[in-house]
Amino acid sequence: LSVGQYSQCGPMTVWTAVPLLKGVGIGMILISCYICIFYTMFLGYSLHYIWASVQSVLPWTTCNNDYNTPRCYTIVDADSCPGVYSRGVCTGLPVNGSSAPYNSTLHNVAPLGNLSSLVGLVATTESAEQATSIKHSALSFTSSSEEYFLRHLLRYHINIGEPGSFNINMCLMLLMAWCIAAMMVIKGIRWYGKVVYITVIIPYVVLFILAIG
Repeated sequence: LSVGQYSQCGPMTVWTAVPLLKGVGIGMILISCYICIFYTMFLGYSLHYIWASVQSVLPWTTCNNDYNTPRCYTIVDADSCPGVYSRGVCTGLPVNGSSAPYNSTLHNVAPLGNLSSLVGLVATTESAEQATSIKHSALSFTSSSEEYFLRHLLRYHINIGEPGSFNINMCLMLLMAWCIAAMMVIKGIRWYGKVVYITVIIPYVVLFILAIG
């Protein structure tokens, strides 16, 4: 970077003085391309959430969507269930109207919050204390916002044989993000410098609003 600023040359031409190091300039360009692809993807996510946030009911606050699973819980469920942990573990409230969520540890189905049924599924050699720990750790759920991001936005599938459906919405958001990036480059470095004033200040404004909220 210092050599480029001193010589006022790009990464491809600055190394003509040392032909042996021309590959460094090519590597710098490739790294910049990878970084652009990486951050443009997150810009596409941001544009998607901005578009979705103008709806009257935020789609990531409900569990009645087609992509939601029976293990989904909302903020209302979390407020009324004191056993909801950060990783989506609940011990006192049925989710999606079902009182029998999947028990991942025991590999069986047990009514939520019913300790006697959990004890009945535990081997007789285990103590009641072990059964209680299963009650508080085996009933795993996922939040509505997490399912919105993974199952709706990313169309995430665990099985590699299920590539999922074509997400036309995210394709449009990525196209818009690349158009924004192209416009900033076409306008030149002086116009880009003015944009930096906004992009640097806005995150601090948003953090301040979230802090006082």
